[in-house]
Amino acid sequence: WFPLPAAFRPCLLCFFPFLWSIGIGQDTLPLTLIVAYSLHLLSKGNEVPAGVLLGLCAYKPHLIWAMPIALLVSGKRRMALASMATGAALAAISFAAVGSGGVREWLRLLEAPSTDYLPQIMGNSRALGLQFGPAAGVAIAIFALLSFAVILWRGSFTDRFSAAIFTALLLSPHTYWQDYSLLAVVAALAE
Repeated sequence: WFPLPAAFRPCLLCFFPFLWSIGIGQDTLPLTLIVAYSLHLLSKGNEVPAGVLLGLCAYKPHLIWAMPIALLVSGKRRMALASMATGAALAAISFAAVGSGGVREWLRLLEAPSTDYLPQIMGNSRALGLQFGPAAGVAIAIFALLSFAVILWRGSFTDRFSAAIFTALLLSPHTYWQDYSLLAVVAALAE
């Protein structure tokens, strides 16, 4: 979907998070592919379909929340709004299916110790806070947000979208190896 050298594809299989996603059948693999394809549609000038497709990634909101911000700042308003509308529709369908009790259960699950079963392999601010104290977690979160703000202000579209991915990964309540498969999109954008 990107004008990349043929060697990029086998490199994906050498990229541990991408390979790990395949090996354990994680849902971050389709998420990575959907994000990449939505950017491909955007490159063809199809902002609304690209946004709808990106909005389908709302099944992992903690990994995509910053992408619409990068789109809005970059002037891709139709894509951002289509993405947010699709995500909101999916959230409404989910809420209708599980009700407020299901939402409360999901929030309790995010707070459960089992969410942090291996903080030493979580590459995010929460893991730093768990390992080195809350001050370390807060410091990296502030640094990530300030860096994101600077890139939104001064960066190109590619920089902004890449920073959105990094920021979401760093601030997610739980980020494991498979979630970092999204960095393949950053690598494709950087090429």
